[in-house]
Amino acid sequence: LDSLGKLTEAIAEYDKAIVIMKPLVENGRPELANDLAMAYLNKGVSLRGLGKLTEAIKFYGDAINLWEQMLIDGYPQILPNIAKSLGIRFDTHKAAGNTESAEKDIRRLHELLEFTKQHKEIEHFGEYIQTQIDNRS
Repeated sequence: LDSLGKLTEAIAEYDKAIVIMKPLVENGRPELANDLAMAYLNKGVSLRGLGKLTEAIKFYGDAINLWEQMLIDGYPQILPNIAKSLGIRFDTHKAAGNTESAEKDIRRLHELLEFTKQHKEIEHFGEYIQTQIDNRS
């Protein structure tokens, strides 16, 4: 629906997914956290497409928070999702004139890049994170 330009309909479907998955994740189904975060991210993208920047930023934050928790819980493979979402949120902050908030997202991207450099097993994610930074410099 989103790719067909039916943003309002897409948002309604993301809302359905969120209503189903959120309580499951909150009640001990962490394997659904990535899917829930993707629903938040995609809803944010659709909201931005409708020009609802403030709402979009909120949903990007929901996605980022879930992925950050997954990172803490030992799932470093979601680093590209965090980086992509931070980049998207940065762009949306800039479009909304939120320079200070945009800078916080860039700082977090730099922190994640340093994190990958400290852990050999995930250093390959650093290139993707660096690309996200370079695309916004």
